[in-house]
Amino acid sequence: MSIKLARGYDSILLDRSDRELVAIDRTIRSRLAKGYPDRWTPPDESELGDAREARSLLDLYRTLFLANHGESPESQTVLRRISQESQTTQIRIRAVQFLCQGLLADNLDYRHDRQLEATESSGQECRSLCEHALLEFKDFPWSNVVTHQFHAALGILDYYSGDRLAAKFHLTRALDQYSQVRSRYDKYTWVIALVYYYSGTLANELKDFEDAVKFMTIAARGVPPLMRVGALVQLAAALVNSGDPRGAKKIARRGLRSPLLKDSGEGVASELKGWMAEAELDLGKKREAARLFREVIEAGDAPIWEARARACLDRLNVSARRGQRS
Repeated sequence: MSIKLARGYDSILLDRSDRELVAIDRTIRSRLAKGYPDRWTPPDESELGDAREARSLLDLYRTLFLANHGESPESQTVLRRISQESQTTQIRIRAVQFLCQGLLADNLDYRHDRQLEATESSGQECRSLCEHALLEFKDFPWSNVVTHQFHAALGILDYYSGDRLAAKFHLTRALDQYSQVRSRYDKYTWVIALVYYYSGTLANELKDFEDAVKFMTIAARGVPPLMRVGALVQLAAALVNSGDPRGAKKIARRGLRSPLLKDSGEGVASELKGWMAEAELDLGKKREAARLFREVIEAGDAPIWEARARACLDRLNVSARRGQRS
């Protein structure tokens, strides 16, 4: 998972009252646009002038380029330096924001690959940065533009630590603050797609299925490819439980046909088949449901669904025998 440049180099400035910095920002983005997205084409030293923070600003754009080209470790090293050395608040907070994004992406990748030590390390650094940033940068007029992402990261980390109450608090704050974001650069990011995903997952767990459908419908369109089929599993579950079996069946079929399915993890196909079977039952198609339940059992890669499928098949068999006797 990497930080993508959405539409070229949009301005990352949060406060435009410093006219000299705004002019430097315009020059930097104009020069970088010549090589976008494959080449790094920074302005000459003479074009940066004597602006105190010009080089820190250029380095911020360089970290985006590095992260977008698979150089996340180098990008994070530069971001750590900027966050410690810059004297301009909006540059320092951007450095912390980008670093938290990178650490969160690493954390989710490590978690998927079951690299436990790396997962723990990236999560601890990300959490510490977010908690300190929420205190340091809370009183600026543009704070919500950035702090919603700190709440997002903390909500996701809390979800995996098992603290559902804290996770819901931070994810809700992230969505509330995000609703006030108007800047072009910050409006559409993969981080907010993750907020919708984990908000939907929590809503499913708390049996708030209406919200689960709402959140997961948005998440399924925006989460990184690695998580897209998982979002469809959650959406199918929410649709079944909210009383829309036709919608659930459509979503489950979409997941089973997705080219991303093979990379989505063990048991995901069985989960999709399980929810499709539940939808078929609600639609009165018992034979088709039984077929899908048998496929889940035969796959043997989703223990919870396997037990559920056996129980459902037992009930279907009992129902069939009663029907024969009558």
